[in-house]
Amino acid sequence: RNSREIQLGSLLSLAVHLSECAGNQIRAISSSGRDLETAHKTAEPTDVVTVADSIAQSVIESGFAGVYGSALKLVGEEDIPAPASPHVTDPSSLLSLPPGAAYDQDDLCVWIDPLDGTWSFVRGVLEEVSVLIGIAARDASGMWAPVAGVIHFPFRPSHPTFWGGAGVGLSSNIVAHAPRTSRTLRVATSTSHHDSRCACALQAVRDQAGLTEGFTEEESWEAVETLRVGGAGNKLAALMANEGDVYLYPREGTSRWDSCAGDAILRAMGGACLTVDGDFVDYAPDCHPKNSRGIIAC
Repeated sequence: RNSREIQLGSLLSLAVHLSECAGNQIRAISSSGRDLETAHKTAEPTDVVTVADSIAQSVIESGFAGVYGSALKLVGEEDIPAPASPHVTDPSSLLSLPPGAAYDQDDLCVWIDPLDGTWSFVRGVLEEVSVLIGIAARDASGMWAPVAGVIHFPFRPSHPTFWGGAGVGLSSNIVAHAPRTSRTLRVATSTSHHDSRCACALQAVRDQAGLTEGFTEEESWEAVETLRVGGAGNKLAALMANEGDVYLYPREGTSRWDSCAGDAILRAMGGACLTVDGDFVDYAPDCHPKNSRGIIAC
């Protein structure tokens, strides 16, 4: 095989392993009682970073570098120096997955949120914390599409990991294509960034309740239940676990490292993350990381 080619299955299996290694570090830091060294990144009160964010990202980046060297493009949320490489030699032995598509290394990019839900983390709402690793690939049109992703929850019972990718399958805890048993539409949205735009969008969804024109019976709904939870990964995983139907966040406030992992898994399930304009999100490594046109996922 061409030495520049990377099998998606091998890359995803390594991502699953590294997400769990990072989760172990986050959990250890939390239980140690040490100073989290919390600092504000911007003027936004909830936009904070801790030592756990930096250590988790170092674990992930060094793990990828240990297998693929510096050729694989990595875009992490935190600004940290390049770490030393760990002893990981054979990603295909970590998780048994189909090989999936082979990509030239120049056509792959990994988006990393080492600790999604940092505001929840510092407040002790630990079940909302996750580790996000999304893999994007450049397609024939030049757009970078999400092709595989991992969402790991280090503080939930049994430390579950949701993963999935194009042609490589889905983790067994993902409920794909579940038939709707209720006419209530469950909409996940933000706790920390809920403003008038979110409120207006939710009201527009409520205004559609009971309408059938242009909808099949399965597509329509009679009531709306709002799920206010922290962390983008947490909200996206709710859709994968059939605990929610839509993630609605029609404003800036998330970034591509927040959405890439979940977007990739949703696409493998038959869904996607879209902007408020109805466009797919482009995960090019040199693009501005902010999702300035919001996120609607289903």
